[in-house]
Amino acid sequence: MQRFVSTRLARHEITHDDQVNKEGEFIHFALLADAELINYEITLNEEVWKSAMIEELNSINRNNTWELIELPIN
Repeated sequence: MQRFVSTRLARHEITHDDQVNKEGEFIHFALLADAELINYEITLNEEVWKSAMIEELNSINRNNTWELIELPIN
């Protein structure tokens, strides 16, 4: 299968993931430096995340976005 590259992108060097250079490694690191937490247990212990969750739930309640109902049987 042949892949076509747009004319705009063809002017730039394409580095594949398995051939990342020092600049590419730096860019990948920069993208991960401010990544969100992905571990549920760690996230729950972060005060900023707790505050954000409480604020979101309060906003949902204030705006009557949802209505709590009883769980259906089964």
